[in-house]
Amino acid sequence: MSQYHVSENTLIEEMVMALEGNNNDATGVDAGDLARAFLDNNLKGMNYKLVELNQLDGATIISKGDMDNAPNVAVGSKNYGDYCFKLYVWDLR
Repeated sequence: MSQYHVSENTLIEEMVMALEGNNNDATGVDAGDLARAFLDNNLKGMNYKLVELNQLDGATIISKGDMDNAPNVAVGSKNYGDYCFKLYVWDLR
């Protein structure tokens, strides 16, 4: 994930600050809003699911679409401090 140009921080840094500011509560946090803006802009025509594995025990931060029946899913991960984010991406089909 690259720069999110609202501030000088990267998107990952902004998401971590939002999660830390909400005591790692994934429900209703700004981290999902930050991710949605970036992902919707950069993954047009794609579905996605972003989860955090270490601090939120695999909780979904943001999701668009149903991954259960997706024939092909690409996966990437990024660590920042004690956080490990995993992003799943698949076609809209």
